[in-house]
Amino acid sequence: MSNLDNQFLEATFKPTKKIIGGGQHDALALRAKLYSARRFVLDPEMSGFMADLSCAFFSKASEKNSMRDIGAAAVEDARRLALLPFDVTWIEYDGRAKHRHLCAQYVALADRVVGDNNFRDFQKTKEEDVAPVEGWLCWTDPDQTFHAQTISLLNNKYCGVLPVRYHWRIDDRPTGWRRLEGDQRTIPSSWFGKPIADPYLPVGLDYETDQIGFTIAPWSINYNVAPMIEDWKGSMRFLLALQACMNSESVPTVKAYSPRPQGRFSAGGQSRAFLDFTTVKIKLPKNVTSAEYAVRIVKRTRHRRHEVRAFLRKDRQGEKRIQVRSHFRGDASLGWVVHRQYDVEAAPGATNMNNYAGNKQGE
Repeated sequence: MSNLDNQFLEATFKPTKKIIGGGQHDALALRAKLYSARRFVLDPEMSGFMADLSCAFFSKASEKNSMRDIGAAAVEDARRLALLPFDVTWIEYDGRAKHRHLCAQYVALADRVVGDNNFRDFQKTKEEDVAPVEGWLCWTDPDQTFHAQTISLLNNKYCGVLPVRYHWRIDDRPTGWRRLEGDQRTIPSSWFGKPIADPYLPVGLDYETDQIGFTIAPWSINYNVAPMIEDWKGSMRFLLALQACMNSESVPTVKAYSPRPQGRFSAGGQSRAFLDFTTVKIKLPKNVTSAEYAVRIVKRTRHRRHEVRAFLRKDRQGEKRIQVRSHFRGDASLGWVVHRQYDVEAAPGATNMNNYAGNKQGE
């Protein structure tokens, strides 16, 4: 698999020749984020497993509405767990391995998975027509709003920057993002460049939430980008499912440091070094397919709806502590867990100890 982060890094120095799409306008900003990111590359098997995770919550039920409800509940659970491991994170995967898993396991469910009959037919899409490598450049704002920019390798020559940027939050605080009304799918030109709260495009499912949204790049206002956007519809579901399972420590992965590729490249009149990254692999049990294992993982991470109090946790490298705000997790259809009021009572003998301490101070 090609190493997309380094190809994109090199392309940002020659955006008009190497980048198709809005990256020509955002090349400098995206390059700065890529330099500061902790970079992860999923191997082909892990890339396919990510596809399984994003669809494992769907049953073989024939009713489209049931599929949509199940999918919406699963995505909502995933959203609440989809905390980035680092403030700036690069996740790269094998697009064709992901496509093969979708075709092999979920082609019969494709339309219902995205909740729309006009979704592209997986069987008719040839593997060579799928981007060989794709990546998400993700970052976190101080207010804990997360963003993801999709970048693809096109024809092993150009890098494409999707004219849509995805956003999500893991809590329930109001976002203030604009909202589409009813069946509205036409975006007014005045909304370009501003966040829109709607899960249909990012996750491929319609359900009620203000915590998932997208922004259409202002540069695309004079172009017909609808077909391109349609091809990537639902891709954020893969990112949310991956992050949720990784954060719940349900996915047994192996991470191996990969040193920067040998050699250097010339850009801006200087000789520049390539980037290093971490390769992520999946450890599957013997005699179990990735699809079967994904079902186990998703079932294991499903819990009754419950409140999670605010807490601090270390990042994956143990280098700093991250504040996680109070939020809800779990599937309400499985019931609710109601905690008793947390009351702090004085321990037996505490009064006497206080009196003793006061007497000692007065001596």
